[in-house]
Formats: sequence, C-alpha cells, structure tokens
Amino acid sequence: MLKLPQKYTEDKKADALIASYLNGNILELVRNEIVNYETGRGKEAQEDDPGFCNAVRDFFPEHYSAAKTGKAFLGLKALLESEYEFVPELVMEYVMYSLIQMRIEAADRLGMRTQEPVSCQRDYVVKALRRAYSDAREYSDDGEDLVRLSWQEQLERIEDLHYYEDTYFWDFDFMLLDFYTEDELLDNPVLEYLGIENIGDGGGRFMLPPEWLE
Repeated sequence: MLKLPQKYTEDKKADALIASYLNGNILELVRNEIVNYETGRGKEAQEDDPGFCNAVRDFFPEHYSAAKTGKAFLGLKALLESEYEFVPELVMEYVMYSLIQMRIEAADRLGMRTQEPVSCQRDYVVKALRRAYSDAREYSDDGEDLVRLSWQEQLERIEDLHYYEDTYFWDFDFMLLDFYTEDELLDNPVLEYLGIENIGDGGGRFMLPPEWLE
C-alpha cells in the first residue's frame, strides 16, 4: 500500500479508509493494463516476457531499459497489493504519474468523470472531514492567502484524479528520469540534496526525512 504524503484528519480509521481508497485507484489502473495484455495475448503477464515489456513501455521514461519494464510494472502491482506501506522507487512513481495522466486525458477526451466516491464507509470519512475542516475556506487575517480548504473541497481533492499531484506524490523528483538514465542520476551529487538513495538493481528511492513521518 502506498504511503501518502499527508494525513487528512485526526481520525486514524478515516485516514486508513482514505489511504485504502487512493491506493485502490492506482492499483486498478495497473491491473487494467495487465488484464488488457493478458486478454489480448491469451497468456499471463510475466516480467521477462518481451511482449508484456513492450506493452507497458510507454509508461516509462524514454531512456529506461525496455527489458526492465515488466519487472518494474509487476513489482509496483505487488507493492500496491501489500498490506505494508511503501514509498515507491522513482521509476514506479513515474509509472503512476503516466497511468494517471493517461486516465485523465482519456476521460477529458470522452467527457467522462474523473471523480469517484470513496468506495468504503464514505459517510464515516465525510464526518471525519467535517470535524477536521470548516464549511468554508479559511484565509489569512488580511484575506490574501488561503490557509485551509473547506471539508467539501478536501473531499473533492481526495475523490478526483485531477488533484493527483497533492494526493499521491511527495514531490516530482521522478521527472528527472526524463533527462537522466538511472545510472546517470544515481551518480549525480544532487541526489543527496534531494534525499534519493541507491537501493540496488539500479533503482532510486526517495527516502523520507524522519521528521516528515512524525
């Protein structure tokens, strides 16, 4: 399960329901691509299957090795299905971003909605949000700066994929993969500043500062 960049309420149960819902949205996008491949080819997707690697290739950075795409894609699925929280490797965040963008673009093109209600105990989540947020936006004393969203707006940001940037991603370091290969990036001194560490097999993971998790 994804470790999300923010907690929405002081209610642990409500936050767990929100996290499960958001994780499920990404997992559905990943599973859809796998099912499409397996249905079209009549065989199970395998990490070393060149056909499957090519089928998911467009979700990866241009310079990413095609031979590694299958393993990374199925690895993301396995982590999303796990009960343990994780912060994705950079390339997995890139895949998530690509899948969400594809879904939003298709929905906008076809006039489809991208907002889906929280699927489990939505009334409980709404009550928790109403306790945590006001009925109207809150602004600074001078009225210039937005301080806090209303509970309705916060719910919309949870349920609508158009707000994915704040919902799913801690930052956008993964976009560096558009300009560097993994090897080039992992040898770059900027990684220490960004908090990215080499975790084997050529991967890069954004390591969260401990104070962010308190």
